[in-house]
Amino acid sequence: MQKKGGTRKKGIIKILSALAIVLVLSGLHACSTALPPAQSVRTLARGDDLDLNLGSRLQAQAVTARKSWTPEALVYADDGSLWVSDSHNHRILSVSPTGTIDVLTGNESAGNDNGTLAQARFDTPRGLHWDGQTLWVADTHNQSIRMVKPYANRVQTAKIPAGKLTNPVAVLTHNDYLWIAEASGKVWRWHTQSHKDLRLMIDLGPHRVIRQLALESEGKKILLLDNLGLWSIDPLEALTVLTPDLAYRESSPRLGGFWSAPTLVTTTPFEKVLFKVRSEIPDRPLSPLDVDTSALDPPLRYPGLIAGNDQGDLVVADVGSQSLYRLTPINQEDSALTYEASVLAQSGTQGFGERRDNEDLSLPHGLLYLPERKVLWVADYYHNRILEINSAGQARPLFEENEPPLSFPTSLVRHPNGDIYISASGSHQIYVYRSGELKVFAGSGERGLKDGNGPDAQFWLPWGMAFDTEGRLYVADHGNHAIRRISAAGEVSTLAGNGRPGFANGIGDRARFHHPVDVLFYGQQLLISDSWNHQLRALNINTGKVTTYAGRNTPGLQEGSRTKARFYCPSGLSKGPDGSLLIADTWNHRIRQMSRQGQISTLAGEGRYYNWNSGETDGPNARFQQPRDMVYDSVSQQVFVADTGNHSIRVITP
Repeated sequence: MQKKGGTRKKGIIKILSALAIVLVLSGLHACSTALPPAQSVRTLARGDDLDLNLGSRLQAQAVTARKSWTPEALVYADDGSLWVSDSHNHRILSVSPTGTIDVLTGNESAGNDNGTLAQARFDTPRGLHWDGQTLWVADTHNQSIRMVKPYANRVQTAKIPAGKLTNPVAVLTHNDYLWIAEASGKVWRWHTQSHKDLRLMIDLGPHRVIRQLALESEGKKILLLDNLGLWSIDPLEALTVLTPDLAYRESSPRLGGFWSAPTLVTTTPFEKVLFKVRSEIPDRPLSPLDVDTSALDPPLRYPGLIAGNDQGDLVVADVGSQSLYRLTPINQEDSALTYEASVLAQSGTQGFGERRDNEDLSLPHGLLYLPERKVLWVADYYHNRILEINSAGQARPLFEENEPPLSFPTSLVRHPNGDIYISASGSHQIYVYRSGELKVFAGSGERGLKDGNGPDAQFWLPWGMAFDTEGRLYVADHGNHAIRRISAAGEVSTLAGNGRPGFANGIGDRARFHHPVDVLFYGQQLLISDSWNHQLRALNINTGKVTTYAGRNTPGLQEGSRTKARFYCPSGLSKGPDGSLLIADTWNHRIRQMSRQGQISTLAGEGRYYNWNSGETDGPNARFQQPRDMVYDSVSQQVFVADTGNHSIRVITP
């Protein structure tokens, strides 16, 4: 993207998902000296301890640290209550049928201790499965499976051979076997009675991110949700190939979670819609669930995981609002099943939250540095606003009261005349901040791929942006797998891609992208971070021709020349020191740098592949978690980083 001078809820992305930020063509990133090889990293602002510089707002109420909870996985207990993995607070919560929240086991400190429920410690617990006696827990960063026995008041570690598991994220029992899915694309099977026979059943490769396992309604097949869709597995057959016989469509919205009985229901986080899956209609497997969410307070922001019980009740974990929503069926006829929605529990209630909602930083995406004021603008993704952060780390919220609110802002870019443009992926629009007023510049608010004038055009998850020398705005249309151009008069056209994901070089609609995240003018070319193709692509804006610029079409981590280097879901792009290019290598948890000679190396970060070696460590051996964007300040020679998974702003300093 083109930079402009420049969640606490750690690790939610499932999803997601996918994401990015921008840079601008003004001289805000220009510099004359290269960064020394020795770098150090410090934290400028933390999401769970944000120093809010709110002026008069602070005189009425002191701001205290917030102890929030982030639902990561859900499962119903026998008594109708819910168990919830609060992964980033390293604990398992219990939510009663009336919405009272309590701690089942673990606390806010990471550890690896067994014992009583009160003594046990976990490190980023994620997937849960209840078999009637044992609550199985995928204890991700302890690389183990934990067995919580609520009625016996005991926690122990499953006797799986040490060193075999890496980042387990989902668990499921079926016929005396425990199925274990790892984030890196592996699925294992382990015999729960003999404590032997650990067998690798499926290896999809690290570019396939597994999120959830469950049994289908008749209990004969295992359902698997990953970043490409919803799949079924026959546990009695050879498990070498998965077939998308349920909900996968090449252009389907990304799914956040699913529940399989009695009706298979999925969530689509970006669309804020629940779907029931109709596998008997191959060309239209998804149909909206009939549920009225208009009265929910807070409203749906990012519905992810979903759980259900034998009575047909559903509970949706909305990580955007940190809430659990209950959906109660009010019409039991499957042909016309409808639901009534209500809030079951939310952060800030029953002692779980001491701070007003939204007074923190959650999943920072785009960055824009304003050198004349020495402040950083940050797209505070989950709170639908922009934060202004000064050099002391103090934050001032912007556009909180805007109506309609910014919906999931992802990127910012500055026009040479000083106007600031903001992409809002939730409403599929581009906003402009001009003369103290924020207004829509392009996009109707409805998802689609439609050219036209300003508000008549349609986007799907617009992200990174960049201006050319003629004042035309280029947009990475993430959900449409396309690059769009907006003239100075607001006319929107599609420059490359045609709405379908894939990989192909070529001219115009013959080119294929896979969830492009950012764009940046580098020399005479428009560079594109083609995230799910793990490459940087180059677009000639005059001819529409797309070529491969850096990386290869498979994920990895490799330094060297740009044609041999490898990335893992690259996102934000920025101009760096001495004519270099900075790249947020998101799932490698690194900031990479390409020299003017085309040599790519790591500037900061020690991660590798998805969540392997991610972290939140300052100093010369720094670690990040899914950084999405960065921006360089040539005066201080500092690089500001949106450390998205850590809900923090970090600074790389020579």
